[in-house]
Amino acid sequence: LISIEDKVKFDDKEDLLQQKEGHSDVSWPARIRSTFKGADAEEATRPKRRFMKAFKDTLLYQVVNLISEASRLGMHVISFDCVTTVLHLMGFNPFGVFDSNINLAGVFSSLVYSGWIVNRTKSFKRYLLEHAFGVNEEADWGKMELVDNLGNGLLYATWGVYILNTLEIQTGIAVKSLFSLGATGTLVFSLASKDIASQIMSGLTLHLSDKIYQGDSIELEDGTSGIVEDLGWMQTLIKGGNDMVTALPNTAITNQRIYNLSRTPRSQVKQELRVSYTEAANIPNFLAAIKEEIKKSCPKLVTDGSSPFRAHWTDYGEKYLMIVVNAHFYIKPTGNEYWDNRQQVLEAILRAATKTEVHLEKACKPATAPRTN
Repeated sequence: LISIEDKVKFDDKEDLLQQKEGHSDVSWPARIRSTFKGADAEEATRPKRRFMKAFKDTLLYQVVNLISEASRLGMHVISFDCVTTVLHLMGFNPFGVFDSNINLAGVFSSLVYSGWIVNRTKSFKRYLLEHAFGVNEEADWGKMELVDNLGNGLLYATWGVYILNTLEIQTGIAVKSLFSLGATGTLVFSLASKDIASQIMSGLTLHLSDKIYQGDSIELEDGTSGIVEDLGWMQTLIKGGNDMVTALPNTAITNQRIYNLSRTPRSQVKQELRVSYTEAANIPNFLAAIKEEIKKSCPKLVTDGSSPFRAHWTDYGEKYLMIVVNAHFYIKPTGNEYWDNRQQVLEAILRAATKTEVHLEKACKPATAPRTN
């Protein structure tokens, strides 16, 4: 199926091809346009975009879709009831289920309809969250994903309790009987579920602590860094700069420091330089030139005194004089803007060295201090 606009464009191309090949037949858009004159001909054959709204985006479609899904589920429930009835009449009685008072059709319908209600509730919840938080800002998107995950956990927990109650009422299987595994079985189950419960609690802690959101750029104490691709209940996926995704258990994240670079409004560029002893007389001019070049090249430099902006001769080395340049900027310490600004600082230092004729030794190295402020 194609839209009216696509049909018109397609037939326009056909008309041109037919004219080139010498055919006299023309398609219906050409015959329609032949009855109009002037600029109104184009408007007559091309509906305006505001009238091309898809039917699936309308409220009527949503209502009809819900009725259709409920009807299909009803047909599945009826089919299941018919199949169980036929099997019972044929004498097929696995595990003696037909000899008991278990209402299989009732259990099946309860599970199916409750699962469908949970799924539709999730979709409606997502719709409300998207309109409440918006999807334009990264922070708002992360908050929405956080609330969405918490809502899903609550829905699934409620559904699980409902299923257990349904099984107890419809089949007579009490919840406590499901865990009556004996001493050995209970011990094995407890040991196996210990790590799972720990991971879930750590995931809940991460969700409620508001430390990180999906889409945040973070650095962990163990050196792992990247963008949070998914913040789950059991594990968190972090995408590194090499596009490799690392899956970390939530317990491994909650037990160490987290640097959230996306929430840091400022960044730091700190560079250690080495200069020969023969250049000692030029160092004051060199330091002044560094500050001047950085101010010219970096408009987002912090100069109000709230963060340090320094270029100082700091120490006597064994073979070289030590200089440290430390500057802060109103730029988040992540993304292309940060790295472009860092490059501008390095270029400014090089221009200052060229202007003052100071030779930088090859052993200059970046400082190991974190780039967050």
